[in-house]
Amino acid sequence: MNLLHSLTILALLASTGPVIAAPAAHGTTTAISVVAKAAAEARKRCHEFMHEDADEYTACIDTLVAEVKTRAAPAERRRLGILYFGWVGANNSARIALPGADAAAQRYLPRFRHLQESLHIADADLCGTIEGNCTTRMAQVREQESAQSSAVRKAAQRACNKRDGKCTGG
Repeated sequence: MNLLHSLTILALLASTGPVIAAPAAHGTTTAISVVAKAAAEARKRCHEFMHEDADEYTACIDTLVAEVKTRAAPAERRRLGILYFGWVGANNSARIALPGADAAAQRYLPRFRHLQESLHIADADLCGTIEGNCTTRMAQVREQESAQSSAVRKAAQRACNKRDGKCTGG
């Protein structure tokens, strides 16, 4: 390609506006890619335990979370990826009745949801960081959150009844 042809292409590109993504979109992509990379690393390091031993699986996930030392945004995104993979893996193992997997899924669910909310990451974006059926997975999230909320309300009522039975609400 000659110089005149190259300059013509550059002039055309310049007249059509920026070719690269705007900073906000780039920032979102970067945030999701950090989450996805952390989830992939968690899978690489912990997957072998996922269908064999829930205690070893949770120990592996918890170790990875503990290795993320700071509370800065990139570290929190890494932590989210690890915890989200922790939930996905435990939830999958619970479906095949691995002892302890359901408890692990229940443990990771509020942790990853809290981080997801604080980082303002949409369900669809988070779900896309791990291969699978996002419609089904997000339905499972909502179902488990509902069950946890119900369990918390029931536990609070039981504690109230043990105390004096005069609690309101509930």
